[in-house]
Amino acid sequence: MLNKEQGIFENNEFTAERKEKEEPKKVKKIEKAPLAIDTKIEVLLVWKGEKMATEIQIDSASWKEGEEPESVDPKKIKKIEELAKDLELFYNSSPEKTVHSEYYHKDSEGKERPKNKSQKVFYLAKTEKALYSLMEAIEEDNDDLLGQLYGYPDSAISGYKKEEIKEIIDLPSEIQNKPEIAFTRFKLSKDNWQEELQTGKKWSDTVKRVSPRMHKEFISYMRNINLGDKDDFYVDFFEEKS
Repeated sequence: MLNKEQGIFENNEFTAERKEKEEPKKVKKIEKAPLAIDTKIEVLLVWKGEKMATEIQIDSASWKEGEEPESVDPKKIKKIEELAKDLELFYNSSPEKTVHSEYYHKDSEGKERPKNKSQKVFYLAKTEKALYSLMEAIEEDNDDLLGQLYGYPDSAISGYKKEEIKEIIDLPSEIQNKPEIAFTRFKLSKDNWQEELQTGKKWSDTVKRVSPRMHKEFISYMRNINLGDKDDFYVDFFEEKS
């Protein structure tokens, strides 16, 4: 079932003025959302129309075999639903399911085994059509369409599929430390990497304009998790959805 709660969208100065006044409140709601900073950035970029769609994974606490399963916090689910409505985004969500956690434990035989966790996925989109396309792309495993909906340049999608990649460590050193590198969350192609970096710059500029606080926090987050391996700035969208 698709969901959206919107106000009245008259094409007049009053509506434009109302939206402008409401924007800081909506930015605050994204900033305070119970989400990791990289996920907040994705939501903001969809809201501002820089991307057509994104996915949000909500996890429970982990548990070991034999322990009572945990559920995703219903308060957190409600907050995500309210955020989508407040931002006037279309959304859908998956049933809660059990998946392997990133944490491990030793079983009764002393073997390392992953813990389990419950997970619920939200699908957010700027338009109803984009939401239908996202659900279709996931169902059909359509990487081209997914990349387009996530806002990745066509040349980057094509370059990845052909394995014609330009790695960050191969970029000029003066480019590697630019803010847009952190926001370029896709693989650059060998032939068009300079043009593709403009997408990352556009996303960086948009976030910095709308929320300097989140921009600064995200840059710091990316640098901290990638110390010693700048190539990991990239997030492979084929792995993101798996």
